[in-house]
Amino acid sequence: MTAKDKGLAVFRERGFHTVEGDKWEEVPELIFYCGAVNRRSVESIIKAFEQREGVRVNTVYNGCGILTAQMKTIVDQRQGLGFPDVYMACDVYYLNNVRDWFQEDVEVSDTEIVIAVPKGNPKGIKSLKDLTRPGIRVSVGQPDQCTIGALTRLLLEKEGLYDAVMKNVVTQ
Repeated sequence: MTAKDKGLAVFRERGFHTVEGDKWEEVPELIFYCGAVNRRSVESIIKAFEQREGVRVNTVYNGCGILTAQMKTIVDQRQGLGFPDVYMACDVYYLNNVRDWFQEDVEVSDTEIVIAVPKGNPKGIKSLKDLTRPGIRVSVGQPDQCTIGALTRLLLEKEGLYDAVMKNVVTQ
């Protein structure tokens, strides 16, 4: 009904003022940018939505820093093509840079930071401060690429432990 080359054309012929719509497609496609941390949560929902609505959802999973950088590039270069119809950030932290390009955001999830240790916790890690001990090997997310990395950095800075923990980081 609202396809610009189908229903909207009929409305215009009848003297109605119309807004720009999408072209008619037998199987419409949506582009969905989704923070990788949300992948397991949304895969079955996407599949059910596709079947119920008769659409194809092209989902791009990645770190939210990478996704927002891709959106910025598309906007800056005025490409238009490939810009997502929907964006699900891993955390509100990654909405600030793209908020102007979407409708009002809705909070549907949150991200919790945890310390994952080998089975049995052989090094006795019980607190953030324990991550500063000599001989402790730490892996953290890259702050410019993923939400968990950015949130980890913010948390460690707030606790005054960022530099000390980073000395033990072996991979990002």
